[in-house]
Amino acid sequence: MLEESWNKRILILFFSQLLFLLILASFFYLFEKNEKIAFSFFLGGMVSCGPSLFANFIMGKVNSEVVQNIIKKAYLSSLYKTIITILLFIYIYKKIAIVFVFFLLGFFVVYLVQYVMSYFLN
Repeated sequence: MLEESWNKRILILFFSQLLFLLILASFFYLFEKNEKIAFSFFLGGMVSCGPSLFANFIMGKVNSEVVQNIIKKAYLSSLYKTIITILLFIYIYKKIAIVFVFFLLGFFVVYLVQYVMSYFLN
């Protein structure tokens, strides 16, 4: 029961981030008439919410564990999220032509949406 509720909150959080990201990227595309800016914004947001979804699913596997294992799982999921985010930043910056300012803007906007939505989902 607890795991189903956790998975539901994770998916609501992810899809709300994705919806907000798509709406803002569409506005950038419509008003700037530059698909590179909108694509950079979208990629920045996906770099933020993709690894966070992965880390939340790792943390969300609930069973009767001792407290040390739960804390170890939390630290490992945060470490995985950080490593994946850094690797995605490097890969996208090196391999894809992006506008870096809008890439960072997308990253921080989705991070802010995640923070606000996680506050309201608890």
